[in-house]
Amino acid sequence: MAEQTKSIKELRNGLWSSDSRIVINTLQQVKNAGSTVLIPELAGLLRKDTGTEVTDHIAAILNNLKYQASADELVKVLREENDPEVISLLVSACWKNGLDYSAYVDDFIDLFLEYDYTTSLTGFEVNDATPANTALEVPVECPAGLPDNLTSCTLVTPNATNNTEGYQGAVNWQFDGQLAPGSQGTVSYDVRIQGPRPGYDPQCQPN
Repeated sequence: MAEQTKSIKELRNGLWSSDSRIVINTLQQVKNAGSTVLIPELAGLLRKDTGTEVTDHIAAILNNLKYQASADELVKVLREENDPEVISLLVSACWKNGLDYSAYVDDFIDLFLEYDYTTSLTGFEVNDATPANTALEVPVECPAGLPDNLTSCTLVTPNATNNTEGYQGAVNWQFDGQLAPGSQGTVSYDVRIQGPRPGYDPQCQPN
């Protein structure tokens, strides 16, 4: 335990070094360690505006968080953050790292209401699932047209081969680029109802 505390302290010192090479080397160590306790320091570095290279390294760490405890820590940081640019990057990381933020829906609603979409959203996802007793009529596709500054769309299902007629389950559209304030877009897919219609009784049908 003491050794781990010492290691965290050394990493903190490295993150706040005046030498950018030491900072970047420490960021690589943080990425490899996967520790959640340094997320506040990462946000602090973003606020400090240490340059594009450092920002890119921090974004790579936050976008690839693997442990659910990281989601708790990231939301705590978001609750206390006041810099719109830092908030935008942190929210983008929430969408990209794939952790479960369902317990924090109210936090994100409050966040968007407070900032009234004045900040563009970078790299985000739209998640849905086929309703109960339905299946895909045809494979799901990305929108034919994207709002300005959104550069690409990738469709994801739990198993890529499942995006076929008859598939039932989660559907996820992942967008790259920036969704500018006020921009809008639409995703859709076609399903068919499975099984007999409600109220259908084969015993009551005419011969």
